[in-house]
Amino acid sequence: MRMPLAYLSACVRGLIVLWLALLIGGCITTVPITGRSQLNSQPDELMHRLGSALYSKKLSGSKVVSSGSQNAMVQRIFQKVLAATEDYYRELGKLAEFHTFQWSVVLIEDSRTNASCYPNGSIVVFTGILPFTKNEDGLAALLGHEISHALARHSAERVTEKELAGGLSALASSSFGPKIPTQTGNLSGELLDNALKYGFILPHSRLHEAEADHMGLILMAMAGFDPKEAPLLWQRMSVHPTRPEILASHPAPLTRMNQLNALVPTVEPIYKKAKLLGR
Repeated sequence: MRMPLAYLSACVRGLIVLWLALLIGGCITTVPITGRSQLNSQPDELMHRLGSALYSKKLSGSKVVSSGSQNAMVQRIFQKVLAATEDYYRELGKLAEFHTFQWSVVLIEDSRTNASCYPNGSIVVFTGILPFTKNEDGLAALLGHEISHALARHSAERVTEKELAGGLSALASSSFGPKIPTQTGNLSGELLDNALKYGFILPHSRLHEAEADHMGLILMAMAGFDPKEAPLLWQRMSVHPTRPEILASHPAPLTRMNQLNALVPTVEPIYKKAKLLGR
């Protein structure tokens, strides 16, 4: 005997709702430093393996700069910011957590003004961004930002958010799909996907970037680098044309500059303490 379509649809909706409830209820964690609550359903071990694989793939197709003054500066500043971050985690009693990451940085010959951090703590810096970091303090701002992406587990949070968005889309489809014509249903699906993208996914991506800017500002100050250079980095980056912020995964450079300018006074005491400690 065939089950009625409405009954099957209700069963599907029930399973999706249960899955979403388990997803949301079982994976609320706290971002270090900022204390923001986040949804993260991805185990660290899984994300670190993924990060390691992606990092290796990136290096295999890139021209790695392994010597010279630029590479020496990147390595030196990275180690200094990382050491201050390690001291902070030691004070928190979370040193074991800090050491689960495979911290490293590689300079890549590439004209693009970019850097990125993989979930396992491996960082790549493109030579094209160095004229915009301009000095050691600007480079510390960049590296502190990238380290913060790993510490905050932003990659894992994005994976979780995409799973959540997919579940919501499936729930809507199972609820309304059988009741409306195919063309209308396709249009409704596109509208929902766009609503999730521009109302949830992209705003959260911009939040991650702003959070990494904030965390990175604190880390660079802990390491004895002048936090006033962080907003200047984004002022220099503003020469690049960007799409409207509402359509972008990153805040506009001038938005980041203004946000950091507002935060600089809050980390000046941290910077002064670091200088007194000889950092």
